[in-house]
Amino acid sequence: MNTKQTRFTLIELLIIIVIFSIIATLSYSALNTSIKQKNAQKIHHKQLIELQKTLHHLERDITQIYNQVVVLDGSGLSIKSVQNEQLLKLNYSVFGKKLIRKDITNKENLY
Repeated sequence: MNTKQTRFTLIELLIIIVIFSIIATLSYSALNTSIKQKNAQKIHHKQLIELQKTLHHLERDITQIYNQVVVLDGSGLSIKSVQNEQLLKLNYSVFGKKLIRKDITNKENLY
């Protein structure tokens, strides 16, 4: 009885290695892309939270303006706002890409 053994040839093994290396390369690039997107999403999430806080403060200050003077000049937007039964003078200005809120109530009382 002659039994013929089936074996893989060298060319078949090389083709399998090439296929696996292509799959590994595609998997690595997909994983790398998803990690970069996750990091970008974290940064955007932090910026969105910061923007929401800023808009909340701005909305609160503007809604509490009642018969007060609003001044828009070179230094920014100055408003007087009542918060916790205290009159505050606030100054909003833009520095770079940031909206800066400063409480200048005590500075005026010093002079």
